Amino acid sequence: IEELRKTIIDSLQDNDQPNPSNLNQFDLKKVNTILANPLTARELEVLILLKNGNTNQQVADLLFISINTVKTHAKNIYEKLDVKNRTEAIKKALDNGLLA
Repeated sequence: IEELRKTIIDSLQDNDQPNPSNLNQFDLKKVNTILANPLTARELEVLILLKNGNTNQQVADLLFISINTVKTHAKNIYEKLDVKNRTEAIKKALDNGLLA
């Protein structure tokens, strides 16, 4: 878990936004050992951006995707983490060591 936290922290730029080139390199198997249905690299990027307080529109702008795609990723994250909203998703991810 500590190695995973370090990798996620290392993937963040000075403004706490993920650096996709770094995020794509870390071992998603470690992230997903606690989940029956694993998160994708993109879902993890979205989750990190949501954790940092970004709105759906800001996430879309940062990742160069549509707001509807962000909403789909968020919905998938909630289902995979078995939660109902972003607050619960962030809390569960933090509690389980998925986010630093």
